[in-house]
Amino acid sequence: MDVRRNEKKAYLKYMVYMIAVFFNVPDSPTVYAVQTLWSVKEGTFTNLTCFVDSNPRTIVRWKKLDGPLPIKGRESNWSFLLTKVSRSDTGIYQCQADNGVGPADSATISLDVLCKNNSNPPTIQKTFDEKVNVLFGKSDFSLECKAEGNPKPHIRWRRTNTNLYFNNPLSFSRSDYQTEGEYECVAESVGFSATVKRTVVDVIGRPAILGGPDTLRTSQGSSLTLLCEVNADPLPESITWSWRSINGQEVVLSGNTFSGLDLTRRTTDMGADGILVIDPVSTSNAGEYTCTAQNMFGTDSRGFNVLVEGPPVFVIAVVTGVLVVSIFLTVVAGICIARKWGCVCCKMKTGDVHVPDDNKHPPLPKQTTVIMELEDFAGNIRPERPHWAEKDPYAINISYHHSAMQNPVHADTERRKLYSDENRPQRKQIHGSAYNRGAHHNPVIHSHVGNYRQTKEKRLPVQHDGWADAVDLF
Repeated sequence: MDVRRNEKKAYLKYMVYMIAVFFNVPDSPTVYAVQTLWSVKEGTFTNLTCFVDSNPRTIVRWKKLDGPLPIKGRESNWSFLLTKVSRSDTGIYQCQADNGVGPADSATISLDVLCKNNSNPPTIQKTFDEKVNVLFGKSDFSLECKAEGNPKPHIRWRRTNTNLYFNNPLSFSRSDYQTEGEYECVAESVGFSATVKRTVVDVIGRPAILGGPDTLRTSQGSSLTLLCEVNADPLPESITWSWRSINGQEVVLSGNTFSGLDLTRRTTDMGADGILVIDPVSTSNAGEYTCTAQNMFGTDSRGFNVLVEGPPVFVIAVVTGVLVVSIFLTVVAGICIARKWGCVCCKMKTGDVHVPDDNKHPPLPKQTTVIMELEDFAGNIRPERPHWAEKDPYAINISYHHSAMQNPVHADTERRKLYSDENRPQRKQIHGSAYNRGAHHNPVIHSHVGNYRQTKEKRLPVQHDGWADAVDLF
């Protein structure tokens, strides 16, 4: 039993030792600032403290980012102690820890020392003029703004009448005409209105022509406009145009170089514009056009490659469409006129007589009834059907029977004789629009002669349409 107890104690000691070794892992430091902003009164005690988590433990090193550490300050473990702070102690302090395991870590604390007396609004010092001249193309240009106040003011820059802010000092990697303008230094303190001081950044130098498309395509017969936008201070003394044709010929352009060319110039806020207009454009105007601006500081130029194509497709389409429509309307009008005159001539040749549209005919007598019997047309109101109608319509060598060529009993020729002037006394004309159809004469009825009879017997009345169709067939 004692042996077992000793073995058990030894095993427990081994387990405890193993656990202790497992948790003792080296780790790089992690630094936290207990408070990132301290505002203290002048002459009071201040303790700037950082918290460090590391394995193994490490010490903290302090430094001031915007100046040397105060001599009266004392480092104590993770703290920096100031017995009596002054306005010169105001600034940003950094605590840094490094235990040799992994990268070092740090944190920053801002210290703002308040005066014993009443607080003061921010005041901007005169470190720049109301107007600052900068040479075009200059690099690493900067403006610094300084201000005093209690509490210490926060300083930054912005463009006038905008909310676009820049850090202090105001710096430009390269000065150009887009940099030119009015800027404001803004100093702000807690409890006071912002203090503002303006300055104008004036960029002077050689002309600078703004970029754009280098190749322009246009159509023959259209208008071409080339715009040369020049930024310059002072203004360019001259803006000239030159042209090199596709054959290599170089010409300095003027207003009368070729037809349709117009050269103008206008002044802008940033300099001047040169405008070249060609109207209309021809294929001979193709080539490279160069705009050159010059002032006392130098020159700048820009080229335009102009390609002239054939006439616009839409113009050709419109002209073609108009021609097609005109031809179509002319043909339709000619066909209508030809048909109209052809019908008139046809009527004149066939002897048709125009029947005036006059409804003022005397009424038909009430005792008169127009009837038509089947025997008037040989027992059938239709013409005799020819014998070849029974044959195959697609058969060849069709012969016609002699009876098929005979005229009906009341053929058209006999009916015309019946209606001729010789039989006028023997017929009675009936007026009424109901019997007037097409170019036929008004039907007549005869008392004893012909195929129309007057009777008092009740017969089947002949409808106008059927009678007229029967007459037309015969």
